[in-house]
Amino acid sequence: MTSDTLWGAIIGAFFSFVLPIVWDWIKLRRSPLRPATGVWISKYQTGLTTKDWKDEVIEISYKFGQLKLKSIKNELGHQWEGKAKVVDNRLLVGELRSVKLGARTLTSFILVIHQQGDYLYGRWIKTSTKNIVITGRWVLGRTEADVEMAKNQTETANKMIP
Repeated sequence: MTSDTLWGAIIGAFFSFVLPIVWDWIKLRRSPLRPATGVWISKYQTGLTTKDWKDEVIEISYKFGQLKLKSIKNELGHQWEGKAKVVDNRLLVGELRSVKLGARTLTSFILVIHQQGDYLYGRWIKTSTKNIVITGRWVLGRTEADVEMAKNQTETANKMIP
């Protein structure tokens, strides 16, 4: 192998790693979620009843081409971290993992981005320790008013599902 071939392989490997990260960063900069980093108010259903909403505060940051989500204050004391990707500038799709030692909880979610980027609304899904599928609604907003608007969106969406 010649020196030119070796350098070509190194440069090719470097760009195959860096270009996807840069492309994701460019897509996020053009996304309605560009100002999404920071602290959000969150409410979610525990999956036990449809009227059981729990309060939470989460922090969203941007790292390596993905949005990072982290629970700061959870009404039930749950601690989790997650990651998400913006899909088609309209959806936030990702997963959450418990940071508690020994926990094996994995939750997937899909959130719709409001047209103005004021709030997010959608659903989460996971399996219980008995392998029963559990799902619930999840909303995020910058203010309590945004959260209430997002909850109303999920009510409307639920009425449309047969």
